[in-house]
Amino acid sequence: MSGANDNAEAMDRGATLAALPGLLALARQVVVATLDAGDPETEALRALLEECVVGAHRICLREQLRMGGDERVGGC
Repeated sequence: MSGANDNAEAMDRGATLAALPGLLALARQVVVATLDAGDPETEALRALLEECVVGAHRICLREQLRMGGDERVGGC
């Protein structure tokens, strides 16, 4: 691969990592807004999505540290 391809792949990965927490947070909001409150399955899904949001932020921050901490991964 050329240097340009490597750079484009790094930017795509960074953009994906930056978008992931927001996308998962949106999914969590959709579940809360549209499904029945108090339903055990709805609450379980909301809790799982909450864990996913936290995990996505952790991955994003880990990548930021891996890159030296000077560059933010697209807004984590």
